[in-house]
Amino acid sequence: MFVNMDGTSGTPGALTGRIGQDSFAYCRKFGDLAPGRIGNGTLEYTVPLDDNLERVAWRFENLHTPDGRLSVRDSSRDGVLEIRNPSSYVYLKGEVTLGATVGAGGSIGVAYSDNHGLDWRDVARIDKAGSRVIDLSRWIFRRYDYRVRLVLRGAGTGLDGLRFRHDVQHSQRPLPALDKGVNTITFSTGLQEATMTIEGAADPASRGRQLVYTDFHPQTKNIGERLLIDPTKAGGELSYTLQTPGDITRMNILTHYRARDRRGGWDVQVSFDNGQTFRSASRCEGGRVAFGNYVELNDVPAGSRSAVVRWVGTTGYNATMIFNHRIDADYRLPQAGFRPVQITYLWDEDGVPKKDEHVARQPAETYQIRCAGKPIMKSIILELAP
Repeated sequence: MFVNMDGTSGTPGALTGRIGQDSFAYCRKFGDLAPGRIGNGTLEYTVPLDDNLERVAWRFENLHTPDGRLSVRDSSRDGVLEIRNPSSYVYLKGEVTLGATVGAGGSIGVAYSDNHGLDWRDVARIDKAGSRVIDLSRWIFRRYDYRVRLVLRGAGTGLDGLRFRHDVQHSQRPLPALDKGVNTITFSTGLQEATMTIEGAADPASRGRQLVYTDFHPQTKNIGERLLIDPTKAGGELSYTLQTPGDITRMNILTHYRARDRRGGWDVQVSFDNGQTFRSASRCEGGRVAFGNYVELNDVPAGSRSAVVRWVGTTGYNATMIFNHRIDADYRLPQAGFRPVQITYLWDEDGVPKKDEHVARQPAETYQIRCAGKPIMKSIILELAP
């Protein structure tokens, strides 16, 4: 499976590439010893239907979790649950499995959003009890982040199971590889943070294949299609508002732009008081046919959970536009913590299947795997330890 498996761009040449040859001659220098060039993996999430759910759900309203089951607290009002599913790797397929209980006259509505909850699409409506599998593939294909909203209605309506499963495409480059002899494996959890990203294609023709910038509801002034400043105007503006559930720790802003005239350019500005005041974060200077600008903001005011990012463009006598742009807001996870993680390596040695299981009980650990022969990697599995 791969990101253009719908036939839009043909079969990738990487499928026939060989390690150490062709365009992959450099791979071994990075420790990439595995055969094949397209990595497929699965990302699974079994939602905890217990007291933890209220702390980790994106939205949890009029619900409770008695005896490991999710149900409506006050049957006169709807119960609403929202789950966010971000991924470092692009989604190819996905599904959600629900164990539903539906009271008399009740229902469970399922909706989907791929633009941080700005817009929602109805996916399914469940009005009978039992296990239900909903295919999300048509919605999440080529996405990295989405949310599902469940609206529970009626007395006795609830869930006794909720599980997401996804197929993803990833590079093999970041995956640990094994070689003959002693292999030292390092495990670490990294920062207890998450990221909110705004990135959409500037070309409206990309709609349907990927998100476009207008899907994030920007505010614009004198900005035409493909983010080109109206040539009859002296300047233009483009701005986005984002919100996070935890305090923002840093922001990264990328701009790929054109400002042919030296008198033109873009000023990248940020506000942390709901747009009342702005400060300049970076300057995209004029006199550039195609240029990139990247800025990292580490001095975010303490306690900030929202930001407005604005591009203010000025033009001279030629085109001033944005080809691509991206905003990343890193934030502290409000309920972050550590639980032991089981790490399983599967490989073959001379055709014989091999397996190593290790439970990391600390946020940072080092251990060893010994291979008597030359290994052929099969898979690596990370999951919460039993």
